Amino acid sequence: MPAIREVRVHWSRQRVRWFVWAVAAISSAPNDAAELPGPALPSFDSATAVRAHCGKGLERARTTLHALERHPVNGTWLSAWDDLNALMEDWAGPIYLLSNVHPDKAIRDAADACELSWQDFISTLGQNATLYAAVRRLHERDPIDALLLKTVREDFEDAGAGLPAAQRKRAKEINDRVTALGQEFDRNIRDANIQLAFAVEQLRGVPEAMWRAAKRDDQGHVLLGVDAPTYASVMQGAADPTTRERMWRAKTNEGGAANLRLLDEIGQLRKEYASLFGADSYADFTLRRRMAHSAREAQAFLDEVLSAVTGRERQELDELREAKARDLQQTLAQTVLQRWDVAYYQEKVRRERYAVDQEAFRAHFPPQQSLAFVMRVVEKMLGVKYVRVPAVKLWHPDVQAYAVHDARSGQPLAALYVDLFPREGKYNHAAVWSFRNGSLRLKRPAQAALVVNIDPDGLTLDELETLLHEFGHAVHNNLSATRHVSQAGTSVLRDFVEAPSQML
Repeated sequence: MPAIREVRVHWSRQRVRWFVWAVAAISSAPNDAAELPGPALPSFDSATAVRAHCGKGLERARTTLHALERHPVNGTWLSAWDDLNALMEDWAGPIYLLSNVHPDKAIRDAADACELSWQDFISTLGQNATLYAAVRRLHERDPIDALLLKTVREDFEDAGAGLPAAQRKRAKEINDRVTALGQEFDRNIRDANIQLAFAVEQLRGVPEAMWRAAKRDDQGHVLLGVDAPTYASVMQGAADPTTRERMWRAKTNEGGAANLRLLDEIGQLRKEYASLFGADSYADFTLRRRMAHSAREAQAFLDEVLSAVTGRERQELDELREAKARDLQQTLAQTVLQRWDVAYYQEKVRRERYAVDQEAFRAHFPPQQSLAFVMRVVEKMLGVKYVRVPAVKLWHPDVQAYAVHDARSGQPLAALYVDLFPREGKYNHAAVWSFRNGSLRLKRPAQAALVVNIDPDGLTLDELETLLHEFGHAVHNNLSATRHVSQAGTSVLRDFVEAPSQML
């Protein structure tokens, strides 16, 4: 449960002036003279076009792989390996993005099928005996290549390249099956299009601007989805506990019983996979290459955190229960705090104690101006410039494209696509797809897509924080300056992946 933050809000004139200046510094109008660094993102008009792209990409990858198998094991081998990774990103990266954001379900389904074909190629590649023998013989030439070589060796080992034949075959089967199950799990959520019907009186306390234009059923009930801004507004604002409960259960149970069965199978397969390598659990298998080292050490840390926060958590839960008792005018002994009560009474306590109303901030943080504000922060901190580009054709009319330039030299560095608003069939949380990583060796600009689901009427402070956080991942992709594609962006030690976002 998130803590009740002691928010101290004092919007001084200077802070307001700075926000206005920051927003004004970036034009939201496209610059017709600007171009996106790197290749144009593929545009697909049909599932047939996706399948054709998929087949061509896999053919190119196989040809490049065969050449790598014949490549001498010398100082250029790692670069040749990295070239294969770059090619795979160019052909598969857009597919992984569009399967999560394209409005046409037929195209999303074709992209899902293409992902499985790429998974088969990747799991086979991870067990390639010729390449595994090469990386075991190879010697690094400097610390940069030494780290890449270590990572490549470990990736081969983790894919099962060093296992006996029967176990190696089973490892590939499990990897491919888990990918398919995970894809089905995501699809069950993405394509569910959950619609809950509420009478207007059941939405008392929920900002009218959020539901006024929503679709209605044949009885005049308001139909609401469970996208992030709708969910937050209902859970924080709805005075009717039944409304909150229905919304909470619908969101919590996205994917339904089918997804519980998928999770169960994924858990069993991962445990079996770990056992192939002699690990007691999948957590032990995964963590052995990370800072925590083992499930035991991770659990010890979590237990330490739990002991430190339990007292504060109980205090905060008691405060929320007291707030509910006052609200319902009943005794504390009669009052039970339910899961769907937490966000509502957290917001109620914030309003009473600190005069902070999340919904009231929406008028002050319109989406486009908020995006401009975040970009201006990054520009000022990191010496870059975002220039909006009129992209020829993207996956949806709402999507924006930006060229990222070095502010001093004007050199183009990267491309950023921004998909702000919720819609049917779109990934319904917040994430960045780093579908093309940069490389100094290849003079290759990076490309990423920032995908969020924010209310068109404006952002709360929590949503602005989410936008800043996710933008950090985009910055990590866009501004990486590494020799190899395989080490760019979030392709770092796993423990560091969230660091730039946490900083923002």
